[in-house]
Amino acid sequence: MKKKAIWSIVLALVVVGVCLGIFFNKRQQALPVKQNKQNAVGLSIKKNEHNNQNDNPESEQPSSSDEYSTDEWMLMGYMAYAHDNYVQSRHIKNNAELVDDVQEDLSDGDLTADKKSNTTYTLTNKFGSVDVEVEDDDVKVTDDGTTVNSKSELKEKFASYSDEIKGMTKSIKNGGNDNSTKDSKGSSNSEKSGNKDSASTSSNESIPNFSVKQLAVLAGFYRGGDESWVTDCINKRFYSSYWYNVLWLQ
Repeated sequence: MKKKAIWSIVLALVVVGVCLGIFFNKRQQALPVKQNKQNAVGLSIKKNEHNNQNDNPESEQPSSSDEYSTDEWMLMGYMAYAHDNYVQSRHIKNNAELVDDVQEDLSDGDLTADKKSNTTYTLTNKFGSVDVEVEDDDVKVTDDGTTVNSKSELKEKFASYSDEIKGMTKSIKNGGNDNSTKDSKGSSNSEKSGNKDSASTSSNESIPNFSVKQLAVLAGFYRGGDESWVTDCINKRFYSSYWYNVLWLQ
């Protein structure tokens, strides 16, 4: 009787152990399957995000042409063209020194920039002049030959100095504005006219308002008459003979 009870207990323990083993085994197998599903979903989401960015590659990248004014593009194109000249004459070592030297030349008047139209300029220094034209995608500098720099290249070189370059645009003269030229000519003409009027007025004001007798006295002395002769003329009661003697007697 005791042996049967012991075998029953042992058998029950074995069954319980087997059941527990099967349970834990199935649970462990289930966990990796769940993680794989999560990973698969995560990869799918990332792939979709990546595809969305590729669908609109320029949606978050504004055109470089819109970042700077035409005047700023012109200055960047000129500095790229003049870089080697400044290396030889000023011994500059980097773009920062180039920007400083060009800014100094514009400020001192050693370099002048004249705007001929909305997109064309002429820059002049003691060595001569060059023409600069700002186009849609590049900047062209014409001297003996033609130098072309793309706007993307110019942005890469000078984007760090945008504040300095923007300040340099104040030195650009607007020489292509016909209205301003006419206005300046008109103003100059009016100034000349005004100067003539003022000169005429000043000359009139410089002549005293003499009386008839005073003019006669001056005329008498001008004719070389002595004091007694002029006095005698003044004392004449008949003005006809007075005028005849002083003004008209030859």
